[in-house]
Amino acid sequence: MQIKLDTVVRKGAELKMLKKLLAGMCALTLCHNVSAAVISYNGYTLNESTNIVTGGGLEWLQWDMTIGQSVEDALAIYASQGWTIATNVQMAGLFNTFVFGANTALYNGAINPGNVPVANGIWDTDENTTQYTYNNDGATIATDPEKQFVALFGQTYLNFPTATQASNPYEYSAAWFGIDQDDDGFYNVARVSDEYLRVGQTVVNRGLTRLANDSILAEDIGNQTGVALVRSAAIPEPTGLLLFALGILGLRVAQRKRHNA
Repeated sequence: MQIKLDTVVRKGAELKMLKKLLAGMCALTLCHNVSAAVISYNGYTLNESTNIVTGGGLEWLQWDMTIGQSVEDALAIYASQGWTIATNVQMAGLFNTFVFGANTALYNGAINPGNVPVANGIWDTDENTTQYTYNNDGATIATDPEKQFVALFGQTYLNFPTATQASNPYEYSAAWFGIDQDDDGFYNVARVSDEYLRVGQTVVNRGLTRLANDSILAEDIGNQTGVALVRSAAIPEPTGLLLFALGILGLRVAQRKRHNA
């Protein structure tokens, strides 16, 4: 009888300890999420403390973190942390998620007659395709995909707004990308900008979003352009600890079932 009582007491103590561990892990996860300022749009979330945008199973380093760096420079600095340059497939997937819409005026090097855009609505994954779309919807950031994108991936260029420009400054996010599958030595550029006002203007200019092919060499830099770096999304540390605690609890439950059997 005493042995059974000791066993019950011991199991009760173990259960209490596991409950405390789980409570601590949950609190740690909550504190971690609260302490990190985040911005979320279209399934992508920016952690402002790390300058990393997470979504679609990938992490993207904010583009304004690599302004003035060439593709070679950025990889030399960040490759050891698991970052690689974004592929055409990844960039097209990103643009399609934000539903910018897409037109092609230049496809595989052939200019369409009169440079008239061919509407198709889908961003192409071919590294030799240049695509663009114009926007002038006047929407706020709550519903405007271009404004949302710039808020997430960072301003690589901002024309400091006057009082007139305050609601629509000339700003954009731009970055080099691509893996040069055809070995011509060139990389592509992505750019997202919303409609804007210039100094002294009262009529809004339409914004331009584009993926342009064969724009720069690996050693070229741009003072208004970053480098699109990606890596697989990692499980946040507190979440990993919580999973570890749940694993311990699962093992204890399995051991108890075997013992009772």
